[in-house]
Amino acid sequence: HYALQAAIAGQGLVLASNILVSQSVASGVLAPYKSEVQVDGAGYSALCVPGRERHPPVRAFFQWLQDEALLSGLTPRS
Repeated sequence: HYALQAAIAGQGLVLASNILVSQSVASGVLAPYKSEVQVDGAGYSALCVPGRERHPPVRAFFQWLQDEALLSGLTPRS
């Protein structure tokens, strides 16, 4: 939960289980960044505080996540 609290505090992007973030997304505290990475049996979303998605560190981290997913054979979806 520390990573979620850091994201809510505006510290950056968090990669978290959709189950863990559903309430934060529903209330508008966090917003999906762009894509989801689907892993068999689980869903994960990249999330950040609304308005932070254009910040260079957030974009760089998200690009790294996408690159790692592709290297692992996963297909990021939007």
